[in-house]
Amino acid sequence: RASRLGSVDLDAALAASKAADASASAEEADAREDDADASTPSVPTTSAADASSLVSLLASLVATLKRLAANDEVVMLLFDAGVVATTLSLIAWCTGPHSFQFQPRLCRSACSLLWQTACSDGPKESIINDGTTLLGDVVRRYPKHAGVLEQAVGALGAATLRQPALAESAASMGAFETCADA
Repeated sequence: RASRLGSVDLDAALAASKAADASASAEEADAREDDADASTPSVPTTSAADASSLVSLLASLVATLKRLAANDEVVMLLFDAGVVATTLSLIAWCTGPHSFQFQPRLCRSACSLLWQTACSDGPKESIINDGTTLLGDVVRRYPKHAGVLEQAVGALGAATLRQPALAESAASMGAFETCADA
């Protein structure tokens, strides 16, 4: 589940944050520079500090979007701009199998934004149809993180509130059993 946000490759950035900094010797670096084709664009490297800063920045941006989603009109503008789909992509990435994808702060912020947008009727169907399984994955991936669990279950609850058909759909996907097991 490789996720991209703009031109930022989250998998690569966070892999760099958790991977040991294996720096090549100056001779190896010089040899690679000599062998490199001048027409091939260089790929920027990401240090562990840069990747960690990127995750913090993403979490802060998502939290800011949540604060902006204060009324139905703004929520619908954000929904139309693809914020819900992007948020679901972030959640999907945070529930990935790799240890560097275990990012409780980012996942909590993304679930919080999802909860906020689910308070408006417009995005509810999209959240249930595209996000129910992901929210179940969050509950399974972060069982010891009460803040993450609170936001994920809250998003599910808000998305099904006053929507019996969506609540039935979520129930048929096993969402409520997953939450109860947590």
